[in-house]
Amino acid sequence: MRRLGTIVASIAIVALAGCGTTGGSGGSNGRAFRIDRSGDEYAITARDARRDAVLSELERVANVEIRPHPAGDGRLSIDVRGLALDDAIARLMPSDARYSVRYGKRDVESTAALREGRKQGAALAADARLPRKGDTRPAIPAAGARKPAPELSPVETPVGGPRRKPVATDLVQVATKEPKKAPPRTVKRDTVRITLLFEPNALPRLVRAQLIEGRAPLQRMVTGPFLFVLVGADGRPLHYGTFLDPLLQHSYLPEGKHDVGRATSGTIGISIDRERMAGGRVIVYDARDVPLPRELNDESVRALVGRAKPVVEIDVERINRLLGEEIRK
Repeated sequence: MRRLGTIVASIAIVALAGCGTTGGSGGSNGRAFRIDRSGDEYAITARDARRDAVLSELERVANVEIRPHPAGDGRLSIDVRGLALDDAIARLMPSDARYSVRYGKRDVESTAALREGRKQGAALAADARLPRKGDTRPAIPAAGARKPAPELSPVETPVGGPRRKPVATDLVQVATKEPKKAPPRTVKRDTVRITLLFEPNALPRLVRAQLIEGRAPLQRMVTGPFLFVLVGADGRPLHYGTFLDPLLQHSYLPEGKHDVGRATSGTIGISIDRERMAGGRVIVYDARDVPLPRELNDESVRALVGRAKPVVEIDVERINRLLGEEIRK
């Protein structure tokens, strides 16, 4: 009988010790931790425990989700009591960590609010301007009924004159007038464009001359190994420029290899300022075997002319004759 009483007393002591608290513990290899909850307060004891494992246990005990957990296999030792949930999470997370806490889907209502009930404010005072129950109200017109229009004497609107309604005939004339068109913008044709045909083993031939809009600028940058020069009657270079070899062809084979070939024919256009073509001739030079400067000026052009190979010489009068034929067309 004495032994049975001892067993009952032990069971009662264990039940009283666990009343109102929840918790959990874990650990391995001598490294343990424990989390106890009493209402809204938490007690955490850990000795060289994995931080991730302690956070996971706190999530289970508090029914929350903490994201993200700190990376790595960090360990901590802690012994705290009576902490709120936010303070407990802050003590477990690193000081520089950024995280969010997701609580359960349902919010628990405060027991004090349940006891006191909902708060009621003072009753609203009745507005004297509003009709009260039982007062007579004006009759509402039936659906579809129209309000009679007031009787008004017709007033004639004055027509014509200043600040009055315009006459109908004037409105018709305004509607039929065509909008004014802007005068066409004309650009002077101050550039002579000559087209040369190149063929292998033959001299270049002049095939066309035409006037185009604008004024051709003097070319300064070297773009190719062929040089054209408009030479005045006194031998001075009046206009010049460079261009690429019209017969040179670049292609890429299917295997990606770059190939260079020669075409059977090719054309090139040369633009010259019309005002400079009062006389003289246009000479084309082949400067592929001559070192080329980066920029062109009168001095560098004279040096190239002395070393490059002349290819064709075209008289300005011949160009003007082709221009006349082009204008007559």
